[in-house]
Amino acid sequence: NGHLQGSSTFYRHEHRLLTGAGAWLWVLDRGRVVEQDEQGGALRIIGTMTDISVRKNSELQLARTLGELHAILDSATQVAIIATDLDGCIRTFNIGAERMLGYAAAEVVGQHTPLLFHDAEEVAAREQLLSAAQGRLVRGFQALVAGSLGLQDSDAREWSYRCKDGRRLTVNLLVSAMRDPDGVPQGYLGVAIDVSAERQAREALLAQQALLNKLSAQVPGVIYQYLLRPDGSSCFPWCSEGVRQIYDVAPEDVRDDASEVFGRILAEEQEPVRLSILRSAQQLSPWCEEFRVQLPSRGLRWLRGEATPERQADGSVLWHGYITDITAGKDIEEELRQLSVTDALTGVFN
Repeated sequence: NGHLQGSSTFYRHEHRLLTGAGAWLWVLDRGRVVEQDEQGGALRIIGTMTDISVRKNSELQLARTLGELHAILDSATQVAIIATDLDGCIRTFNIGAERMLGYAAAEVVGQHTPLLFHDAEEVAAREQLLSAAQGRLVRGFQALVAGSLGLQDSDAREWSYRCKDGRRLTVNLLVSAMRDPDGVPQGYLGVAIDVSAERQAREALLAQQALLNKLSAQVPGVIYQYLLRPDGSSCFPWCSEGVRQIYDVAPEDVRDDASEVFGRILAEEQEPVRLSILRSAQQLSPWCEEFRVQLPSRGLRWLRGEATPERQADGSVLWHGYITDITAGKDIEEELRQLSVTDALTGVFN
């Protein structure tokens, strides 16, 4: 109607037609008025009608695919999915990204992602590391992408994000290149997972471990966990640094195999100690034993150990306990025994 009223020089319209065979075709209808009456009304129109069903079906299929893709992206509400061009300008910003960072997609599409979300000092630090590692200057978005692609150490995948409200999040950012059919990069797709809670838990665990190590270093002797497996093998999954003083071994030397510790026990006392451990395991009763060890650097020493067992799901038994050096006490006991049976002046037995 617009063309017939003179608002355009020709008309163009896409629509469907029903064929005589009952099939629907998409056609492109184009034409123009070539003859008018005295009042300007159209007398004759010339045009063409082209079958565009193949193109239209491809477009519809593409539209459906894009719709499904957007539905998939928006269904990932716990994951931020951000697509950028090669320069880092945002092209896609899913609902998960909106919820995580507090921005609406309309606010950030077209913005430069490193300047918007990332900490400038962190990006600068990655620039220096990557430049040193690769022997060339790596700037801004290149450092961000290279770091996230894992071109430096494994921690390069972890980044800090700055939210709209000023909060800082720690995210695990995975980046993949988007390429055309010829393999030429067209942009990048980033998937960010909020790992702030995990990082806080990890830091709290490390702090607790540091505190435990500091406290255990002040305790005379060794605090330990001892594990006896169903096959009879054993180890010390954890022990304090005091094990160096008590057994002349390092904690890592007995973490998987306790045989080096038992090798320090005097030969005539190894079997009684082994039997006392088995009895404690069978009855789940507290273990308490005094025994002697021969240490490479300190010679013969008396030790006393106490521990409480608990059975594990796989049938093994785990003890929590401590062992301390009682050599000085044993020496005093022997000295008192000698004094009790001998004359102090002559040394003759009473």
